[in-house]
Amino acid sequence: MLHAVSMIIREEGIRGLWKGNLSAEYLYLSYGTVQFLTYQQMQILFSSIGDGRDDKLIFNKTLQPFLSGAVCGATATVTTYPFDLLRTRFAAQGEKKIYSGLTHAIKQIYNQEGIGGFYRGISASVLQIIPYMGLMFGSYEISKKSFRLLEVSLLLSANSRVIDTSIIIKVGDKFNFYITE
Repeated sequence: MLHAVSMIIREEGIRGLWKGNLSAEYLYLSYGTVQFLTYQQMQILFSSIGDGRDDKLIFNKTLQPFLSGAVCGATATVTTYPFDLLRTRFAAQGEKKIYSGLTHAIKQIYNQEGIGGFYRGISASVLQIIPYMGLMFGSYEISKKSFRLLEVSLLLSANSRVIDTSIIIKVGDKFNFYITE
């Protein structure tokens, strides 16, 4: 690693260590923003479907987090792909500089390739991200429910004294705990 760093500094100067960093930061910030905003909106949409407002839509709640994750990943990828393309092109520049900066790169790509130039290769990225984000958010929701169950069971075992009442604790849509004295 030290050899690579010293070679970059020797060949490109200290600025070579941050080549493509600005467009990468735009990518990471905007991707996360779009991803979580879309995920939240998908959760709201699916919960309204689950409320029975539209009986024509039959929806499997088990798939909800996977579908929400798939949609939010695809949306974030499509929205932020131009930043990813710019980051990749800056990083791939060799000794001969094609782009002198971010503004120059944007102008040159648009003038030479049109708006489609900013989305070159997007289909492979979207196809890759759909299952990845679906599994990531699906796993997140399963883990979240599991930890809630664990938290409730630990809370119940610590406070198992119930005086003259019955308590029903509902966790999620599936699990009910009944405690009676």
